[in-house]
Amino acid sequence: MRVWLVVVVLLTVCSSPMLTQPHSLDVEGGVVHQTSPVQTTIFPNTGWMTGGEERLIQGSGFTDLAYKNTSYDGIEHQWVETTADSTFEAGHENAIVVDSNGHVHVVHANGGTHELKHTFFDGTAWNSMKIKDCERSYCVHTHMVIDDNDELHAAYYAQGGYLIYMHYNGTDWSSTVVSSNAAYGGIGVAVDSSNYPHISYAASGNYCGSGLRLSSFNGSGWSTQTVDQHIDRGCDSALVIDGNDRFNIAYQSRDDSKMKFAMDNSGSWNIYAADAGESLYDLHPGYFLSMAIDEQGQVHIAHFDDENKDLRYSTGVPNGEWTSTIVDSAGNTGHNPSIGLDVADHPHIVYQTWSGFNFKYATIDPTTSEWAVHTISNNGDVGGSNSLFIDHVAFSDESNDVLRYASKPTGVSLTQEVTIQFGQEAAVTGTVLNDSTIRVTTPSVNTTGTVNLTLVDNNGEEHHLSSNFRFVDQDD
Repeated sequence: MRVWLVVVVLLTVCSSPMLTQPHSLDVEGGVVHQTSPVQTTIFPNTGWMTGGEERLIQGSGFTDLAYKNTSYDGIEHQWVETTADSTFEAGHENAIVVDSNGHVHVVHANGGTHELKHTFFDGTAWNSMKIKDCERSYCVHTHMVIDDNDELHAAYYAQGGYLIYMHYNGTDWSSTVVSSNAAYGGIGVAVDSSNYPHISYAASGNYCGSGLRLSSFNGSGWSTQTVDQHIDRGCDSALVIDGNDRFNIAYQSRDDSKMKFAMDNSGSWNIYAADAGESLYDLHPGYFLSMAIDEQGQVHIAHFDDENKDLRYSTGVPNGEWTSTIVDSAGNTGHNPSIGLDVADHPHIVYQTWSGFNFKYATIDPTTSEWAVHTISNNGDVGGSNSLFIDHVAFSDESNDVLRYASKPTGVSLTQEVTIQFGQEAAVTGTVLNDSTIRVTTPSVNTTGTVNLTLVDNNGEEHHLSSNFRFVDQDD
């Protein structure tokens, strides 16, 4: 559905560099701390004085030391659309993910046969298969994530108060009834570092439920806890689990017209108001909300204000400052938003406008730092159900009753870099390919000989490398 854990499009932070135990040398006026070199190898470890040769430095912990360099290709990329499933009444309540092979997976409901389907692109063509029949007459508010084994985890609400979890192991689908007391409305699903699923939802009762719940699987069974027990709270929730296995839930608090954010704090919950009006009914925020969290822990939420019929964007950090802006206020707009973050942690939002029932896309213009709004499709009633996985969008086309897919590169690229000093001769920028490899191009120098290598990290600190490099004169 609408919540993506940023970790599917960003580099993973790994272990720190291999350092031996530091020792200190006492000097007059203080203590000078010296550390042993970072254990590395460079191959080949010789090169011409003229430079321009590519070398690889091998070690560990380089990701932690790198700074990020974001660039834009400057190309006005266009959306490319296709039909993913042309079965009559396909595409309802869809959710999209992309696996490590670049294959797209969409789970969606068929409004005519009342069945759930798995549509996927295998690199050559689109394929569809039936997963199961919906409980009773409909299944809605589907949400899905993919784990680091490329297994799919989906959840949805079924008529009668049923909360259903589904799992795809790469070959077969299985499903489990997690609760028979769920309220109608958006739900969230996420997996922890053990790839165990967790689902946020509202308990049945009132318009917005009778409190926010979190159901968790521990490898053998499901358990449920109450996050916010107040009546008329908990609907339209979104769940993200961060790199420390902390639960982060955004949800609607309809009894006091607020959008709230709850973070797990070692068994208890800290709850904040992420968006609210100056008075009780100035805003009705938090409808259809979608959430992502970036590498720095910044929370990004797209949601609909049912009072003013606008698309809103709220961002902040737990126990810190939150800000909210109007992304689009042109008519009755901002329904069912889905948010994702690119490699530079910039937000991208897709949503439907009810003024014409068009499918729209909003992101922050890198040159103006303002929201820029574009139309993906205006061919009939499109985008009422949609989902976003950066560069990839699934959406319903209810005029033609098919599932549509669109893609567009963000044009943003991210490199992780460090500075490598070759003795006192020269310094070059090294590209961190992964946590254990840096690629450098050797500099041009004036003299031959062996030099020490030093890495300058993202904080400007120097790390001496155990490797040396020898410059050779081509004429010798």
